[in-house]
Amino acid sequence: MVAVLEIKSFSASDSFNLHCTHQQFAILVSKIKALLLTIKAIIRTTGRIIVGETWARLVKFVPFVNSLLQRIGGVIAQSQRRSQEPDLDLMSDSCVSDSVVDLEPQIMSLDYVLPDGQPEHFSRHILCSMRHNSLGHLMSCPSFLESLRRVFALRTRVNQLGRNGKDLAGKVPLHLLLTSVGITNILIDNSQAGGLYGTADGFAACARPWFLEIKGSSRKARGGVARGPNARDQYQFCDIRFAGTSWRHLFLVCRPREPSDWTQLSECKRCGFILGHVSRERYAEALRRGGRSEQETHSVAVTPFSSDNRNWLGEYISWVTFDEFSAEWWRSHVESGPQSASPAR
Repeated sequence: MVAVLEIKSFSASDSFNLHCTHQQFAILVSKIKALLLTIKAIIRTTGRIIVGETWARLVKFVPFVNSLLQRIGGVIAQSQRRSQEPDLDLMSDSCVSDSVVDLEPQIMSLDYVLPDGQPEHFSRHILCSMRHNSLGHLMSCPSFLESLRRVFALRTRVNQLGRNGKDLAGKVPLHLLLTSVGITNILIDNSQAGGLYGTADGFAACARPWFLEIKGSSRKARGGVARGPNARDQYQFCDIRFAGTSWRHLFLVCRPREPSDWTQLSECKRCGFILGHVSRERYAEALRRGGRSEQETHSVAVTPFSSDNRNWLGEYISWVTFDEFSAEWWRSHVESGPQSASPAR
């Protein structure tokens, strides 16, 4: 990135443009600071080494340089902050980003139709707040990453951390997986539902937005009298709500083993993590065929990649391992489904 800075001298007619990189900016700042410190030291020592018109021009020059340094520092700090933030392109229907774009000029207000038919409006300020409070934005901060590691290290198993630990066990791996293949427009809530994201766990900030629900689960105990020693792994997902919710897609994150570092995608892959997906329409169909009420919360024990259709939800879930996940899988299984939303304004 090249910055252009116009520096005006003491007379209005004298000006020039300085084209340089951020590294050159930093060198310039250090040299000017050294010059000012030298001048101050000389003045303190001699008291009056510069006199006449030269002194008057120098007195005017010092505040100008201080103001210039502040402006240069502001430009560098703002550019560094933006370079660390996930970029969102709200002009596209797809959440898969093929190019890096600047968020601020792209972000705009969105109109969304909830599953119950109620319209929802998201202003530019709400969308910016959702972005800045998203898990992906906060995970760019080293101190937040360290706090996540401490949360997961409190117990040997995440299930013992309570609801927040279970939610993070699904949210953090899913975020790492999506961003690894260029899916940067999925904003995942860093805490419990009920805030900017409403009843959902995440929001797809694209031209046709939608909400998502995320559930995480560890492997159930294998073997036993009921299942037998050769039984396949099962995962229990609890408290799935349908009525009164806004999610369009449900994601199930299965973990056969506990990773040593939850903030590293390579650890999730090493532990054999699996992602399941079911759309709201297919979930509603599963409830109807299973004779279950849409008004109640439901739990389900599923076996990934199983052809057994005795489970009321199992046959409606699309599965993929973290190793095999790709942007193409996302497009064909998630983005190709129906979505109820109006284009961005």
